[in-house]
Amino acid sequence: RGDRLPRGGADRLGRVAASFLAGCILEAAPRCLPRDLPVGRWIRGCCPHCGGQPDLAVIEDEGRLLVCVRCNGSWHTAADGCLGCGESRSPILARIPSPIGYRLAICNSCGRYLKERDAGPDEIDPFLERALTAQIDAAAEARGLRL
Repeated sequence: RGDRLPRGGADRLGRVAASFLAGCILEAAPRCLPRDLPVGRWIRGCCPHCGGQPDLAVIEDEGRLLVCVRCNGSWHTAADGCLGCGESRSPILARIPSPIGYRLAICNSCGRYLKERDAGPDEIDPFLERALTAQIDAAAEARGLRL
């Protein structure tokens, strides 16, 4: 998950199946780490549990809750700019709204993207949210962006 998918049918299906299986295995990573791991002070843009990249961000009052594309682990960050290069100025960092309530945050400096939504009463279900935002990922990938 998080890598560009091949365009060919069998290769693409094989990669999706392999990433789903690996994701199920990696999902145990956050539960295997010690409870006293200082994830609350984690300042990097990669997952503190498995090193993967976030693909979802929930905007909260105190910052963003990021969700890892590999293990579905989550962590908070106060950074509101690009997680790759730190850019936060418009138009270098652009946020494009979608009709389903998500924004595509695009960094025109380093070519990364992140799907964002405002916090709500609902808990995060990464599988459902990724299904809902699959077209946003496809549009970002077609533009040559990466997580």
